[in-house]
Amino acid sequence: ADLVTGFRQAGTPSQQALAVLRFVQDEVRYTGIAIGEGAFRATDPATVLARRYGDCKDKTLLAVTLLQALGIDAVPALVNMDEGRGIAARAPSPGAFDHVIVRLQLDGRTY
Repeated sequence: ADLVTGFRQAGTPSQQALAVLRFVQDEVRYTGIAIGEGAFRATDPATVLARRYGDCKDKTLLAVTLLQALGIDAVPALVNMDEGRGIAARAPSPGAFDHVIVRLQLDGRTY
């Protein structure tokens, strides 16, 4: 709650979103965890915040959780790092996506 209050004080929703994204990028180290349940399921945001590391799922869920607490429309978005927009031409498959990022809507724009 204190963290969210700090982000709220960053100013406009746009400034709040930027503060959250910078925090997650700068203060939470990227560490790929490709074994066990961590390979498929994001870690609880409170745990990621406490230990200050996580993979793309963990960092994305933390950012989305913080953004949503600020009232910002944010969701995880699955992507394929190699195929990009070409993914739409592939048949549905559990292996179609290899990364997750934050998708947010702010001031009528999607980021």
